Amino acid sequence: MVSHTPVPWEDEGVSFPANLGLTWWESLTRPGPFFRNVNWEGPFARPLLYWLLLWIVSAALSLLWAPAELEAVSAALLGDGAVDGRLLQVFNFFLSPFVALITLAVAVALHHAVVVFIAPERRGLDATGRVVCYSGGPLVLSSLPVPWIIDWFVTVAVWAWVVSLLVIGFREAHRTSTARAGGIVAIPVLAGGFMLVLLILGIAAVVSSLPELMP
Repeated sequence: MVSHTPVPWEDEGVSFPANLGLTWWESLTRPGPFFRNVNWEGPFARPLLYWLLLWIVSAALSLLWAPAELEAVSAALLGDGAVDGRLLQVFNFFLSPFVALITLAVAVALHHAVVVFIAPERRGLDATGRVVCYSGGPLVLSSLPVPWIIDWFVTVAVWAWVVSLLVIGFREAHRTSTARAGGIVAIPVLAGGFMLVLLILGIAAVVSSLPELMP
């Protein structure tokens, strides 16, 4: 058996919150060695807690600057009935763990469905879950206040970073090639985009046919 140094979050010798910060930094800056050191057979509670903490930290950072933005959106949608932006953001903060769990469940299910077909030497569902959990680090950066003129650039950069971490993580987790790992990431996204286009076209067709159905 090849010995390896556990990732900080799974290392009992590293205390909190140092293990959280070190794991976040190493996953972002050294993803190859990081994912090679992940314990694919250990309890899933550790990476799950890491994922939840990322979402909670992101929501907490948003509390510092997002209320004004949310209030502007609420005013545009509701007019005089707009909701206070701070109240909306606090509500978002308390919902963040539930949204994190739903997002994780959907992402793991979609990616592992592809893993089953294209990764012959795959590990189990929990390995896919670990990759998704440990690839979420860049999402924290999307919660930082930036000038609106570069906000779109930051969003694109963050998601490109997440995708690159997922590809590297799936390659290591399921002992496959980089090309197949890219397919594990891309196929659910492309399939989801295709379904979204079909949904939009279906809604548009129904709306356009309403005048003909009206007496």
